[in-house]
Amino acid sequence: MLMSAATAVLSGSTSPYAIPFNAANPSTVKVHGSNFDMIKNDEVYCSWHSGDWPGNQTPGPNALVKVLSDTEIECSLPSPTVEGTGFIRLAKDGNNYGTGQNDMQIIPFVDATVSHRPFLSDNIEDASILLHVDVDAITAYEDLSSATHLTVCVDLLSDTTDNRYVDYDAEGMLPSDFSLPDLLPCKTIDFTSISTTVLAIPLDLDLSTTRGLPDHITNGLAKIKITIGDNDFPLLPMARLFSIAPSSKITASQTTTVVNHKTRSVSLNDEDWIGFGYYFTSLVEYGTSNITMDNAITGFRTFKRQGLNFIMPYALNTILDEKSDDEITMVLDAFAEYDVMFVCPLLDLIVTMISSPTDSANFTTALTTMKTRMDKVSSHPNLIGWYLCDDCNNYDVFVPEEMALVYTLIKQLDPFHMTTGAPWQWPWATYTWSEGSGLLSLDYIQIENYIPEPAYHIYDGTMRRGLFFEPLSNSPPQYILIPEFDLASNDTHSPDRNADPLPLDPTKPEARHWPPVLEETLAWMGLITFDAAHVINFIDIVEQYGAPGKPKLPPVDNAPHVNAFGDYARIVSRLASVFVPDMTIGSSDLNVEIVETSLCLTPDELPGMPSTNRREMDWTVDDPIVVRGWKTAWESEEGEEEFCAFIIVSNLCARPSTFKLSLGDEGDGWGGVSAALHEFDQDYNVAIDENGEWEEDTVGGYGTTYYRLGCSGFVADPSAET
Repeated sequence: MLMSAATAVLSGSTSPYAIPFNAANPSTVKVHGSNFDMIKNDEVYCSWHSGDWPGNQTPGPNALVKVLSDTEIECSLPSPTVEGTGFIRLAKDGNNYGTGQNDMQIIPFVDATVSHRPFLSDNIEDASILLHVDVDAITAYEDLSSATHLTVCVDLLSDTTDNRYVDYDAEGMLPSDFSLPDLLPCKTIDFTSISTTVLAIPLDLDLSTTRGLPDHITNGLAKIKITIGDNDFPLLPMARLFSIAPSSKITASQTTTVVNHKTRSVSLNDEDWIGFGYYFTSLVEYGTSNITMDNAITGFRTFKRQGLNFIMPYALNTILDEKSDDEITMVLDAFAEYDVMFVCPLLDLIVTMISSPTDSANFTTALTTMKTRMDKVSSHPNLIGWYLCDDCNNYDVFVPEEMALVYTLIKQLDPFHMTTGAPWQWPWATYTWSEGSGLLSLDYIQIENYIPEPAYHIYDGTMRRGLFFEPLSNSPPQYILIPEFDLASNDTHSPDRNADPLPLDPTKPEARHWPPVLEETLAWMGLITFDAAHVINFIDIVEQYGAPGKPKLPPVDNAPHVNAFGDYARIVSRLASVFVPDMTIGSSDLNVEIVETSLCLTPDELPGMPSTNRREMDWTVDDPIVVRGWKTAWESEEGEEEFCAFIIVSNLCARPSTFKLSLGDEGDGWGGVSAALHEFDQDYNVAIDENGEWEEDTVGGYGTTYYRLGCSGFVADPSAET
């Protein structure tokens, strides 16, 4: 029996990735994808790992992967000794395919997840399974070319993972009368009924008969089995963690954070939220008494003016552990005064716990400190989540299997806030921490994307591999964009506080004076290429970050740079329903094509960066701009449906670029509008003829420009009318 991948990946042996399988089936698995010829001479191994979830997996035998063609590989294994569901892992010693050193790609036919994490117990009637079906990929696969439908079956199980970090009895995990609903009925979905504008099909997940909800979080597994066509061609089953959190335990001041997979985003107290912010260093200086609290929160005032709402405050963990109650209150009150949401770092304690036996004094002390630290902020109205790892791809420190167990512990202590962390930007690297890998630890992934040249980001769509439903936050490199920040004596961008700033080495890329406008354009590139509306910029540093008696480093939170980021934040906030749509309803991409552009003359070419999957750019032939359009539902003032769309154009070139666009025939769904309204302002229009062809327009060097098509009555800035 042949099986195709629902989610799959190749990886290095030190950071194994996984695809779920059904061990009761015959042991030949075929994986569909592209560019597999590049590994046909490599020794890539696959192996069984039986078990539902981390903590109870049993390794099995392994075998070499066989490359059948450029689009298909096969894994033939001895039958596993343990029946049930588990994982197949694919890895090659000495070469981590997850680090973006090639363009190989696994193509998922279907992805699925729960609609929300967690489900709040007073709102479980809205619970559903979300299904994304790539009909084109299915029908392009020879064995499925004539298929017209698929069948989905879901089984719910309580999570019986043996997690040594959690004392289930002490936490009152499952009362004696607890039970989940019986097996949900299977559902058949006809491909022809799937609208191209609907990216996620909701299947009702009836939890109304769940009995005996405990006083704390309930973890369970939704085991999803999918077959395609009349011959019931099986996809690899998926196991998705779901949680039910007791609404009765929410305090009056507490903000609840729910991951909303329908929008690839986050809900705060049942309201949609998009994060725009910074990694924030001022508390480091405050914690060492180098600056006052008033100095430290200078950035908060700027953030509030610019519509920025989110920080990851370095050293907050130290302040919570070591400062007085009055000082802690002063810090937390500052978050509330300026309405800045924050995550609380736990990574220092997690590192200790992972590296220590659970019966050791180090582990016990770290766990006690974790509970105390969490208790101090868990009811604060501005807490949004827990920060579990920084540079998460240091697998020797943040061991993925251990991090998955830590995740369960964190959710047991606080089910009402999400977990976050920052892995690097390599393709598939972020997948390690998601539910598809079977090692879920991060609800909200902050991708370290520290490359200032915008042209290197045109292939950032690889960030979405294996993460169709996940909320992703882009982290552009603000600290690199300020050339004065770099010290010639330090190649790592970490300032030496005891050294004077020296002249920049003109041979280094950092010596280029990156303009502030890139703060906005790099944020747009994340949205254009991998649907990352959320942005947490790295890094905000105050002017006082310098040694006594030494020249102070220029502040990174200076007005031009923060203003440019604020431009992005304000526009995306205003158009959140467009850029972060409910995928079960279906705002869809608008067909926009580049017809003609000027050439980017400086430099003539941009060398590739193979280590991060960035190819070279030849400016004598490559387009200097990227463009994307979104359509959205819109009603006129008379209540009639009408065409409404927004188009974003970003310039990859340091010089201004001219361009012409085309919307194609009116049948392509552009509504026959006669003008694009520049900067959403009706005072400057770009004409569109009856064939959808635009007149020429210009975008500034490294800049971004935006257009509105239709949407009568739209107000770009509602506050301006007040």
